Amino acid sequence: GTLLNTGTIRSTVGARVGARTLRGNVDNQGTIAAVNRDLDYSGSGTLTADASGVFSVGDGVSIDLNSGTTTVLGSGTTFTSTGTGRIDVLGNLTIASDFTLPSTGPAMDLSFDNVTTVSGPGTFINADTVYTDRDVFDAPFTNQAVVRSLEANQGTVYNGAWTNEANGSFVVEVINTSLVTLTSTSVTNAGTLTITGGSAVNTYASELNVTSGTLLNTGTIRSTVGARVGARTLRGNVDNQGTIAAVNRDLDYSGSGTLTADASGVFSVGDGVSIDLNSGTTTVLGSGTTFTSTGTGRIDVLGNLTIASDFTLPSTGPAMDLSFDNVTTVSGPGTFINADTVYTDRDVFDAPFTNQAVVRSLEANQGTVYNGAWTNEANGSFVVEVVNTSLVTLTSTSVTNAGTLTITGGSTVNTYASELNVTTGTLLNTGTIRSTVGARVGARTLRGNVDNQGTIAAVNRDLDYS
Repeated sequence: GTLLNTGTIRSTVGARVGARTLRGNVDNQGTIAAVNRDLDYSGSGTLTADASGVFSVGDGVSIDLNSGTTTVLGSGTTFTSTGTGRIDVLGNLTIASDFTLPSTGPAMDLSFDNVTTVSGPGTFINADTVYTDRDVFDAPFTNQAVVRSLEANQGTVYNGAWTNEANGSFVVEVINTSLVTLTSTSVTNAGTLTITGGSAVNTYASELNVTSGTLLNTGTIRSTVGARVGARTLRGNVDNQGTIAAVNRDLDYSGSGTLTADASGVFSVGDGVSIDLNSGTTTVLGSGTTFTSTGTGRIDVLGNLTIASDFTLPSTGPAMDLSFDNVTTVSGPGTFINADTVYTDRDVFDAPFTNQAVVRSLEANQGTVYNGAWTNEANGSFVVEVVNTSLVTLTSTSVTNAGTLTITGGSTVNTYASELNVTTGTLLNTGTIRSTVGARVGARTLRGNVDNQGTIAAVNRDLDYS
């Protein structure tokens, strides 16, 4: 049968230190208490406590809901604790109605070597501390305090709606190569979501994977080094209306998702680290996008960019590096305005491009193509600095240089040539076009129609107009 408890069931240490165990079906409408000795709920029974059940845990002890059992929690469940008491969950949980783990109660630890399934229909609301490891939350989950995902091998999966509220701290802190997966179409971070390393020294990676919906971020998603130096990765569709920050460890945005940040998104990069927008991804930037950096932080772009509205890379932000072995396509309709430093290599700018600071075209083999309107303003320095026989091509009918356009050699010693090719329109030059030797002694070539109303200079290297 089922033990109906309207009184108190408790475990005490007494004069012996062996296990204290409760087995079978229990309907707890009273109190179950681990006073000064752990209480094991074991076997294959169901412990129901959703109506009015109390769990009370003493300092330094735990109530252990063991593998094979199911515990039913709900709006009528109460947890109390003194000191460092815990609820250790190795069995399954059913959230019959919305259940809150209170800030005044014990922490709940699901971080064991088994899989705990948390079922609905109610929402699990955490206002204290929850530890997870390779668990499955089919119930909706809301975090108002602290979740530490101490994942190993498989990782925890959240199939229900997932919310990290403004005061919530959700930490992906793996102890093996693993991930936390959000599969719902309703996933929101308004608090702090940290992707970091665990407490032991290894190079295992930490990853948050959004597989179905779009993660709406109005809080902060950040990567930190923690105690492990492996990769910190974010995957899936993200609508960043808050902040994405690489604090002291690179943050990789990987997979095939879209990261939208054109309305109000902030990218913050710490000294010596980078946010890497990797191959296969698309990042949407615009007039509402903000970049901030301390020291030598960078944005490394290997995926594609969409400029939804006019976007400025600010002088106070990180440099943006597109100089990798893949082709990055920069699409419009907005204009990419550079007020900092941009590095390119075999990329395609279909969006209009305006340079107000520094562009270094570290081209190899194919070179970068600008299909949109191209402008190098009066304070702009645009350097064609190839590292292989290659060129920069301007295909638009609107191409203007009012600054300094330098055709030079790269940083290693070779005889490869550097070339700027104007294929369709006429390059209006009211600034300076110049050739310098740099570190390479190959040809320096200018091709196409040029209206020179400024200066064309061969400084210390021949300039071929061909």
